[in-house]
Amino acid sequence: MGEAPQLPVHTLPQELQALLFYLHPREQGHRWQEAQSDLEWDRLMELAIHHRVYPLLQHRFRQQRPASFPPALEQALGRLCSENTFRMMHLTAEMLEVASLFERSGIRTLMLKGPVLAQALYGELSLRTSKDLDLLVPPDQVEAAEALLRSRGYRLDDDAPRIINDLKWKTHHVSYTHIHTGVQIELHWNLNPDTRGEPEFDELWNRRSEAAFSGRTVYYPGREDLFIYLVAHGARHGWFRLRWLMDFDRMLQLPLQWDLLYRLLERNECRRLAGQAAILCEKLLHTPIPAPLRPFMLQRSSGRLARQAFEIIRDLVRLAPKPSSHDVNKHYRGYVLGTMSLRQKAIFALGKLYPSSWDAQLLPLPRKLHFMYFLLRPFLWYWRRRRTGRPNMEG
Repeated sequence: MGEAPQLPVHTLPQELQALLFYLHPREQGHRWQEAQSDLEWDRLMELAIHHRVYPLLQHRFRQQRPASFPPALEQALGRLCSENTFRMMHLTAEMLEVASLFERSGIRTLMLKGPVLAQALYGELSLRTSKDLDLLVPPDQVEAAEALLRSRGYRLDDDAPRIINDLKWKTHHVSYTHIHTGVQIELHWNLNPDTRGEPEFDELWNRRSEAAFSGRTVYYPGREDLFIYLVAHGARHGWFRLRWLMDFDRMLQLPLQWDLLYRLLERNECRRLAGQAAILCEKLLHTPIPAPLRPFMLQRSSGRLARQAFEIIRDLVRLAPKPSSHDVNKHYRGYVLGTMSLRQKAIFALGKLYPSSWDAQLLPLPRKLHFMYFLLRPFLWYWRRRRTGRPNMEG
């Protein structure tokens, strides 16, 4: 079997190389303990915060604290991790309340990422960071779920109008924030955008896993579905945070049903993305890659995507909540298209041709004439772009 593509890890800043070593000190060829005096610890801390892996850094330092690590930074790291622990506990409590609320109303809910991922992959809430809760519900229960969130004090973040039925065509989730606590919830009806090939909710529900918190049970996708979700999510965001690679690293340490996973990778057209994730994990974290996954690493498209993501990680490109510049956005859009199959690109293009509520707001038409928006879509999109100067506005 051939060798997976190489990545120029030696071109990474020294502090980033050190951070990778501390996250998973598997490679004994790098003796960072012997070169600590050369490290800029302030910079390493900045990188740990950027990549949202500072709880894991503290965990490593508790096992073996570098002698040259400044006490002031150790205290700052401790404060950050304490704040994260309280945040995760708060998110867990809110997750349980919302899950209970939905269950009483007959809405099946699968939790994505957040506390369930911290427990499933790390065995401890405090070892992973999360800024929000992600919930997946059946598409036909989205409106009911939104009503329940509003009744609990959540308000919609997006100011996009809802004039025509375009929401489920244009995106895969909506975001809500609690008016008092500031907790953010992303309500999903699809795992990923622009796929249209992922399993139906009933199928995901039948393969679900469960997690217990304080004697209460919540559900999340089964391991193989979670594998697909983590791969697609990380790839879509260019793996610009190492936290997502750490999640994938942990996922590979769990027993997986490879026959089922192969079928899901084929169905979701994610083989190149799985190969990309495996290459990045092997080259950056020295993750042992299971033999069934290695053939995907040899695909030319997997290597190309891995090199592009490596550049994003190396250059500290910020892609969320929005790309940091026009040039970054231009390159990012090209990268995202490169993650898609031909079918997914076609779906993406068709989605752009589908009218949006922004069109209806710009040119209100009677309901019986809404079919005209399909014909007027290119002109309204161009008109809106010229007026607002926002080429990437939703819709």
